[in-house]
Amino acid sequence: MKLNQDCIRDILLYLESNLKLDKYMMHKELINNLTDYSKEDIEYSLLKLDEADFVDMHIVSADNITFYSCVIYDITIQGHNFLDSIRPQSVWEKVKNKSSKLGVSSLNSIFQISTMLISEYIKNSI
Repeated sequence: MKLNQDCIRDILLYLESNLKLDKYMMHKELINNLTDYSKEDIEYSLLKLDEADFVDMHIVSADNITFYSCVIYDITIQGHNFLDSIRPQSVWEKVKNKSSKLGVSSLNSIFQISTMLISEYIKNSI
């Protein structure tokens, strides 16, 4: 299955805006509110966000179903750092363009590209 970079970013932005301290969110809320993406895209993106330790969550599996349900608790500090590096739309567009040209789409690659772009912006503004 292909990783949807825009879905990853939109999930993190949604979680940042809607998660509350000491509260949790069910993944169905993402499915109901991020209507630009399929259920499968959202669930796969959540799996990858969990694997990358960007989100603190509990995934429930059942009877040969990899993803039955999901309880989302928080964005980790690593997830916040990643989100901060891709937050500006102008940076995000450049990250997607560069990753496409390089033929890479992993979360680590996107994070590296975005970090390099942010460093370049900082260097040029000093």
